[in-house]
Amino acid sequence: MIDLSGQIWALLSPLHSQILSLLFTIIGAVVFWVFRSKVKLIWGRSNNSIHFVQANDARTEIYCEKYFIQNTGRKPAEAVQFVMSFKPDDFSIFPSRGYEQTTNPEGKFVTEIPFVAPHELVIIDVVYIQRKAALVEAVVCSDAIGKPVNFVTNRQFGSVVNVGAFLLMILGIAFIIQTALSLVLEITP
Repeated sequence: MIDLSGQIWALLSPLHSQILSLLFTIIGAVVFWVFRSKVKLIWGRSNNSIHFVQANDARTEIYCEKYFIQNTGRKPAEAVQFVMSFKPDDFSIFPSRGYEQTTNPEGKFVTEIPFVAPHELVIIDVVYIQRKAALVEAVVCSDAIGKPVNFVTNRQFGSVVNVGAFLLMILGIAFIIQTALSLVLEITP
C-alpha cells in the first residue's frame, strides 16, 4: 500500500505544487468554516416566586417567573421566537425593545424579538394570576435552535478576588502537571 501511494505521488510529481496549493486551500476553507461567525442561542429559567395576596376575603395567588435568552455567538440573532404553551397574565422584556406577540395555529403563545446582538442577554419576566405557569415550548431563530441551560444568580466579586481565584487555579494546574511529570518521569523533588 505504501509503495502504491509512493508510485502515485511520483507519477504526479509535475503537479506537486498545485496539489499542495489545493490542500492548503481546502484546509483554510475548513478552518474558516469551523470558526465562522454564527448564532448560538441559550435560554433558561433563573428563578420563580409565588405570592399570596389577601383582599376582600379572597386569597389571590400570584406566580412570577424570570427567563433569560442569550446569544453567545458572534453573529446577531434575528427574529428570535420565544414560544410558550399559553399567554401569561403579564409579560415584560428587559432591556426595553419592540416585540410582537401572536398565537400560532396550534394555540401556542409566540413572542418574536426582532434582534438579539452577539453576547446580549434578554430578560423576560412573566406573571400568572390564579393559575399555573406556562411551559416554554421553544426558543428559535432562523439560524439556530436555542439550547436550554441552567441559569444561576450569584454574587459578583471584585477584580481582586477574581484575579486571586484565577492565580490559584493556575497554580493548582501547575502543581498537577508537576506531580504527573514527576510520577511519569520518576523525578524526585
